[in-house]
Amino acid sequence: MNCYPIVIPTLCRFEHFKRCIESLAANSLASQTDVYIGLDYPLKEEHWEGYQALCEYIPSINGFRNIHVIKREYNYGASKNLNSLIEYVLGRFDAVIISEDDNIFSPNFLEYINIGLARFKNDAFVIAICGYRHFYNINFEKNNYFRQNVAFSAWGYGIWRNKMEIYRQTLTQHYFRKKMLNPQAVYRVWKHGYSFLLNFILYAWGNWDGSITDSVLNIYMAIENRSVIMPTISKVRNMGWDGSGEHYVEIENKQLFANQVLDINNHFEYQGNGWEYFSENERIYANENYARISLKDFVQNIFSRIFR
Repeated sequence: MNCYPIVIPTLCRFEHFKRCIESLAANSLASQTDVYIGLDYPLKEEHWEGYQALCEYIPSINGFRNIHVIKREYNYGASKNLNSLIEYVLGRFDAVIISEDDNIFSPNFLEYINIGLARFKNDAFVIAICGYRHFYNINFEKNNYFRQNVAFSAWGYGIWRNKMEIYRQTLTQHYFRKKMLNPQAVYRVWKHGYSFLLNFILYAWGNWDGSITDSVLNIYMAIENRSVIMPTISKVRNMGWDGSGEHYVEIENKQLFANQVLDINNHFEYQGNGWEYFSENERIYANENYARISLKDFVQNIFSRIFR
């Protein structure tokens, strides 16, 4: 099996990073996997203790084919550290597995991602293989994976170089403004909820800086009828709900994420065709979306953020 490299940016969250690495090392394909670590440089005094702990720990990591460490000579910041790491690896491979440093993985995560990257490489409608599965009450039968076009998850995913290049070149403010003139595109976004429509408008007419985030990809998937592959049982639990992450936002149901049920099987084989209950699950994802907003909230946001 062709095992693609995994990239992990980090700075000072030693305990998070250690648990992430240990869970990956327990995977059956770990010994065939290269790990690329982007170790950012401390920006604040409180970063140093964790940073130094990482510097001492990283040389002791074993269980993988190779460990590559890129130590920054100055602080890149989270986004630049991650993006430059991805660019570096994709200059050498045609696909990559991407993770933050606060994820814990199932023992079959690497099998699931690598098999998926091979299986859906030539499927133009699939943009990524996501390891996380939201806690929404989806429908499934004997299938152990499914397609959905509502929510991209960046908590451990595999993606191909050519497909990443396509959406990076495509997703500009001009693109979103042009698509807002297309009634079908607006409808496809609107049916996923007012929070999606709000983001669509903000990317077209707000102060969007052009960063390609998961919410940007949500809109792209809706407009272009693209999808991601997700497992019926999550392969990832995100542990960034302690407030340590740069983009942490307090939400009411954060314990549902922190207590995410994980697949405990050592191996994974794809079962089903991925289209099972596609339309039904699309509605479930829209209705149970933890970030959904009401029409009232939508209108208030429009006036406060666009017409202020």
